[in-house]
Amino acid sequence: MRKQGKEKRRTWRKLHLTVDVFTHEVITAEVSLVFVGNNEV
Repeated sequence: MRKQGKEKRRTWRKLHLTVDVFTHEVITAEVSLVFVGNNEV
């Protein structure tokens, strides 16, 4: 337990980026939960 009370559970997230190969510009960004696969996003 923490000093301030009950410990909070952390939920991990994934950040999926689509990047232009030539300009290195980020085209899209999507956040998903850890159990979602890359193919599904």
